[in-house]
Amino acid sequence: RVVSASGDGTLRVWEIESGERLRVLKGHSRAIDFCCLTSDGTKAISASRDNTARVWDLETGKPLHVLNGHRDRVRFGCVSPDDTQVVTASDDGTLRVWDIASGACVHVLGGADFGPLWRCAIALDGTRVAGAGRQGQLFVWDLSTGELLYELAGHTSGVKCVSWRSNTSLISASIDSTSRVWSIPKERPSEPVMPLGQRHTRCVGISENGTE
Repeated sequence: RVVSASGDGTLRVWEIESGERLRVLKGHSRAIDFCCLTSDGTKAISASRDNTARVWDLETGKPLHVLNGHRDRVRFGCVSPDDTQVVTASDDGTLRVWDIASGACVHVLGGADFGPLWRCAIALDGTRVAGAGRQGQLFVWDLSTGELLYELAGHTSGVKCVSWRSNTSLISASIDSTSRVWSIPKERPSEPVMPLGQRHTRCVGISENGTE
């Protein structure tokens, strides 16, 4: 199955082989900016401009939880490797950590001083989460305690993508037209800095072994 998110506020579930539309998931009142699936393929997470995220049961098409709490547009979400938590990133300057089973908010990370947060990514071992956004910094928190561990500065404009290469390395892509590789814990400035042309860099992809 594949799930698509739309500006009309719906998700659509499709059968890959036949292209058949299986169901339409309705509930958001504004456009959906992002969706992703749990690793077992049973649930979808949606992030919307209506300031909420939702957890959906893909078998029934029903919402399991409405994740209320953000005060501005929810731009992104990511699921922990064990499918127990979801993290959402919002223009209100926060990441929120949610328990998937109950829909309860476990931690609120960041705040208005962090500026709009556009992206988030959970480490491969599920212990930390990185967030980044308009101001260009990357932030790394302990996922279990909510403690801010690192603030990584170097980009001169907003960060559109952040991914973990390993449990000790991050890669980011910015609209300053560069991508940066970061060592965690931060022992020195990011290296290398990769100039990627004159236009905005919005996304990066990493090979399975983290080398490319």
